[in-house]
Amino acid sequence: MSKSHVPDRHQQEPLWAAMKASYDAWEQAATPLLDAWLRSPMFLRPAGTMLTGITRVRAMQRKVMDHWWASVGLSTRKDQERTLHGIDELQSRLVDLETRLADLEGGR
Repeated sequence: MSKSHVPDRHQQEPLWAAMKASYDAWEQAATPLLDAWLRSPMFLRPAGTMLTGITRVRAMQRKVMDHWWASVGLSTRKDQERTLHGIDELQSRLVDLETRLADLEGGR
């Protein structure tokens, strides 16, 4: 059985240098073309329309899922956010009370 030949480091360096030079040349040639295309109304209008459509579909999906979760009797995203906000407020008050208590105990 023979091992597959793995080139040593000295053989790999010219290959990597050639690949990097090729990539740099491609990037230098493609950048102005892609930049012009991405700023073009021919690209921006359909992309904007598609993004608007996707956003609307996601909003409808979220609304339907909230209604479904509520109909099953589980909390919705808004319910969870409201609960989390209340917990955060209670936690802040608790920290304030602990600080006051520590100050009062330290003053004795």
